[in-house]
Amino acid sequence: MAACLASIFEVPIEQVEQTVNIADDEWAQQVDVFAAQYGYAALSIPTCRFLEKTGKAHIVGSLEQAIDVFFPGFADCYCIAYGPGPRGLTHAVVYKGRQMVHDPFSEGSGLKTVEEIIVFVKRGELTSSQIDEV
Repeated sequence: MAACLASIFEVPIEQVEQTVNIADDEWAQQVDVFAAQYGYAALSIPTCRFLEKTGKAHIVGSLEQAIDVFFPGFADCYCIAYGPGPRGLTHAVVYKGRQMVHDPFSEGSGLKTVEEIIVFVKRGELTSSQIDEV
């Protein structure tokens, strides 16, 4: 996760590690605070919320469709997707819109499925009602 944040915000990984502790239960809030320094909001969406909103079980795990459902008009935003990686461990990768642009794992094979996404949008571009829907 730290490598993904460093990639998106183009900062040294040590700067991320000083602010965000992934082992902490409050890590999602820490990511949002970190992103706020750069004018972004970090919105976390578990795929179970995606299922509740769409009612379509067959698309759970699809990052592209999750962005379309929750953030129409923000298809070019950066996001971190995470879930089981090819080695069976929890893994995170960076997408810009529908394309994976960074995989910290050297083989770059991405994820088996997406369990959750964190979408980064410019603060002020989403209304409070859009955020409440997420």
